[in-house]
Amino acid sequence: MYENDTNSIKKAQEGDKFELEKLIKYNNRTYMEYSKKISRKGL
Repeated sequence: MYENDTNSIKKAQEGDKFELEKLIKYNNRTYMEYSKKISRKGL
């Protein structure tokens, strides 16, 4: 998993638009999952 992420980051930095979009969507999902956990705990 992390190896693919590293390759995706390198490709995005080199200008690959598809990899950049994929990373943005992945990070957005991660953020949403984290924020849901926090809101459930009432922090």
